[in-house]
Amino acid sequence: QYPDQCSSGYLAPTGGNAAYDSAGQPCPSSTDYAPVIPQTLNITKSQPSWKESRYIFEDLTTADIDCADPFWAEACTSNYCSRQDDATMKAGLYMAIPVLVTVATSYLFGHILVDQMGWRAEMLTIVPLLLIVEHSLFAYTESPPILPLLLDGFALSILLSAVWP
Repeated sequence: QYPDQCSSGYLAPTGGNAAYDSAGQPCPSSTDYAPVIPQTLNITKSQPSWKESRYIFEDLTTADIDCADPFWAEACTSNYCSRQDDATMKAGLYMAIPVLVTVATSYLFGHILVDQMGWRAEMLTIVPLLLIVEHSLFAYTESPPILPLLLDGFALSILLSAVWP
């Protein structure tokens, strides 16, 4: 609504600064989307906690926003910084899945299926198939990344169990 004013925080216009697309429709407010940031900005007053004494941008981009600076995190783009923090946490949780699966299944694959049952060669033939399915799911579906990451963890566990003496 106001492309030259802060989008959220205590410097945003009273009642907020709603974002609209080129057709005049409200932009999605889902947490799956990054909030809209101002296009331009000219803030010359300063607070002691802010990193800069003035914030002047003719063409503001996300690369200009430093969420470690209280100006951006609290005063001007708090919704953007909050969603960025949430996305970072979510990505960290997802990226832990393959490691956790590998740790949890290594004993099963290594000791039982490879050492006791002798299925080393059979297990190694499964790894490329799991990786093909995993990468196909990433490339061709819109599903959450949990299943492909689980497959990645299983593939890594099987590979390490079969090739490690």
